[in-house]
Amino acid sequence: QTIKEDKYGNIWMGTQTGISVYNGSTIKSYTAKDGLLDSSIYSIHIKKQGDILIGTHNGLYTFDGNRFNPVEEVNALKGKEDAPIYSMMEDKNGAMWLSTSKGVIKYENKQVRHFNASNGFIDQYVFSSVQDKKGNYWFATESGIYQYNGSTFNNINDTMGLSSNQVWSLLMDDKNNLWIGTNNGLDKMSLDDYYSQ
Repeated sequence: QTIKEDKYGNIWMGTQTGISVYNGSTIKSYTAKDGLLDSSIYSIHIKKQGDILIGTHNGLYTFDGNRFNPVEEVNALKGKEDAPIYSMMEDKNGAMWLSTSKGVIKYENKQVRHFNASNGFIDQYVFSSVQDKKGNYWFATESGIYQYNGSTFNNINDTMGLSSNQVWSLLMDDKNNLWIGTNNGLDKMSLDDYYSQ
């Protein structure tokens, strides 16, 4: 379901039954016996300094080199419900933004902030996130895309030209274009034009 390469060239593969790591010659698999209590892996992120974060169907884990450990600060937010983490994005300051089924979670220095309907965002699925050159954040949701400038959320949806409100993925290119993967195709949005309005 997800693939990443670490700084040593190892390939990390997240599946529905755990994690497999390919070192170029052999594959090692990790499951519940290695501390990975949820085997359905949605996302893997390798931070700039090398830390490995694992987003599962039911929360966030870190890898200490031998075992997986739950990130209690994040997982405590889910209560008794599942808390799938569909994707993770590391911003320019090293904070992690976790896309979940009920908004987005910012995780930085063991501090957690949940953005949802209570603070101007949505209590819906968020599938992807990126940060632009200005430092603002963009989120792919079931209700179009949202831009967050550090204080307020702004929604862009199909009434403003998006192919569909169902947005699955986002990508920033080096020309300051935001590429938007939707249910009805691929859109391109010039952020230079957006910010000049």
